[in-house]
Amino acid sequence: MRSGILAMAAAAGLTLFAPGNAHAETIDVARFRQLRAEGVAAASSGDLEAAADRLRQAAAIMPTHTGLILMQARIAAAGGHAPEAIVFLSRYADFGLIADIAADPLFAEVVVDSGFAPVAEQLRRNRASVGEPSAILRDDQLHLLEGLAWNSGGDELLVSSIRDHTIYRIDDGGLVPWLQPAQSLGIYGLAIDEGGDRLWAASVGSPESGATDTADTGRTELLEIELSSGRILARHAPPPAPRRNFGDVAVAGDGTVSVSDSTTGEVFLLRPGGSGLEPLIGPGAFGSPQGMAFSPDAGLLLIADYSAGLYRIDLRTREVAPVMMPDGLTLISTDGMALSGDGALWLVQNGVSPSRLMRLELTSDWRGVVEATVEAANLEYMDQPSGLAIGADAVLFIQQSQWGRFDREGRPRADRTDTAVISALPLARLGK
Repeated sequence: MRSGILAMAAAAGLTLFAPGNAHAETIDVARFRQLRAEGVAAASSGDLEAAADRLRQAAAIMPTHTGLILMQARIAAAGGHAPEAIVFLSRYADFGLIADIAADPLFAEVVVDSGFAPVAEQLRRNRASVGEPSAILRDDQLHLLEGLAWNSGGDELLVSSIRDHTIYRIDDGGLVPWLQPAQSLGIYGLAIDEGGDRLWAASVGSPESGATDTADTGRTELLEIELSSGRILARHAPPPAPRRNFGDVAVAGDGTVSVSDSTTGEVFLLRPGGSGLEPLIGPGAFGSPQGMAFSPDAGLLLIADYSAGLYRIDLRTREVAPVMMPDGLTLISTDGMALSGDGALWLVQNGVSPSRLMRLELTSDWRGVVEATVEAANLEYMDQPSGLAIGADAVLFIQQSQWGRFDREGRPRADRTDTAVISALPLARLGK
């Protein structure tokens, strides 16, 4: 019973989100994690009342955390409170989440309650497929593709490979080496500054990259690459730390580069002509910063914290604030992000079920989300999507990255053969 109480799935769904009551409380990630851990510990010891109390406090800090909502439902069900569990499951379903509630013995009394029928119907609707992207690459080899960048000047799509330690260009549905030679570290996020003839890439010696040299394990760099030649011009290293992981990169219109460290929670800037990486966000402020996007005037930076959602950073005042969201929207587990020409923010969520590609319309000051639509979800070959880029007439995204082929220690799994898939969703078809 106790192991059943602790099992949980972070998931998200497929509904169309419209404006509602917004929230913009300051999110204390450290406090949230502490309360959640205390709730898990209390559940493990059988003290369901204390567990429910700690999780209730955690939910007040982070009300859209999908895994926490499902855990609250499980605690309520374990305590014999079916109506309360249904309230949590209803909220879970309203986010567009999917989960096989009926298959879980812990919810046996919940699924037979008459109040569960509307929730079951919503969960069923949430499984509908959304979007019709066209695959432009399918490859069965283990590459672990991560970052995408569209070079409009060269009319080419570049993609990074963590496993192969290199960058490819897509040519006639195949991968052609672009960065020469291959590096000793895996290549993660990519960002292009066409005006400056630069491609910026995050590189890491991670377990998934196959790093075996102890000197490379945990080492990370921001690579400055000449876009016109593919030649590495410089390697920008962060201050020393026991372990680092540069994952995502973004470039502003003025040439400023941002890079996020998903391990320490830090975010760095590299100014044009600067002598090195400049700290923007210190360690621990974010749980796991991922994708980023600069405003057209380079004054604002949006950043996704994988564990807490979307944040707005004013680069002039250094103010950091969570972006206000309408009811029924969660941006937990957001990874790659990109802005399209109409000002919309596109993003992928990959730690949710189902994985999805989303389009957000923001307020003019980027303080809130006006509307959000799911553009692709519940599709075949759509597991753990990662990077995305805006092409000439389509949204390009890594629909299936192959992260599912690795275990928690970063070792390849013998039982998974996921195909790497990159797809395009025509903007004209969307009327955008």
